[in-house]
Amino acid sequence: MLHEFAYDQESEGLSPRTVAEYVRLLSKLPFELPGTVAEAKAYLAERRQKVSAATLHYETRALRRFGKWYADTHGTANPYERLKLPKVPKPLPGRVATEELVNGLIQRMRLEMRYRGADRPATTRNMAIIRVLQTTGARRSEVARLRLDDVDLTARRLAIRESKNDEARYAPLADRTAEAIRAWTWHRLEWRAAEHATALFVSRDGQPLSSNGIALMLKRVSKQFDIEPPLNAHSFRRGLAHMWAAHGGLDDSLMAIAGWRNPTMPARYRAELTAERAHDDYERILNQRF
Repeated sequence: MLHEFAYDQESEGLSPRTVAEYVRLLSKLPFELPGTVAEAKAYLAERRQKVSAATLHYETRALRRFGKWYADTHGTANPYERLKLPKVPKPLPGRVATEELVNGLIQRMRLEMRYRGADRPATTRNMAIIRVLQTTGARRSEVARLRLDDVDLTARRLAIRESKNDEARYAPLADRTAEAIRAWTWHRLEWRAAEHATALFVSRDGQPLSSNGIALMLKRVSKQFDIEPPLNAHSFRRGLAHMWAAHGGLDDSLMAIAGWRNPTMPARYRAELTAERAHDDYERILNQRF
């Protein structure tokens, strides 16, 4: 039954990753599907004591989605239609990789490479990854999957073929990002094992740098240059959204570049920027007087 559910959900356009997570959660239920609303409520009540509100919210969504599919497929009532989605507390905004922060970091990385003998191929690779994250809004997994032939430095764009939404897109390359990628592809040749690798970003042994590898690199760089809290890939995505909003960029354009399908995401970041500006105005207007 779950196989049919997964097939139909993907056919309707739901992300395969989301479908796979729904199936994983539904397969762990202690009762046989379709089950009853009483069984579902008892299960969720027990889970409420063990998991976060966000996890409980996602598990409830999986049940509701299955219930709707089952009702539509078998011509019956949705057994989970009345399950209420638990409220999830809105988290505080995370770190934003601002233009000043990133440019300062890149400058310090260059100095380390020039005067302190930092590993030149690794440093140019890391700077290229940081520039790609900063200026394209690409997700960490998308950057990890990039291949050499995805880069078009003449047209100044990246082909992102595998995305979270399974929708390919082109991401424009800013001048500094194109320069950083060019420098990395040149120094990449110093790693002989990388000579025949097809991935854009590789490790010293020529293996593709994984999504987790990028995360660890950002943690190491943050620690090395005393950036606290440490940078993560999403902080660059948020940084691009804030910069875009601050300069009057259209949400539709940002969605096309960064691969968002839901307009609520750019709107959320625009609201965060407004809150940040409110703090700046407070400092400027009130703290100088009181």
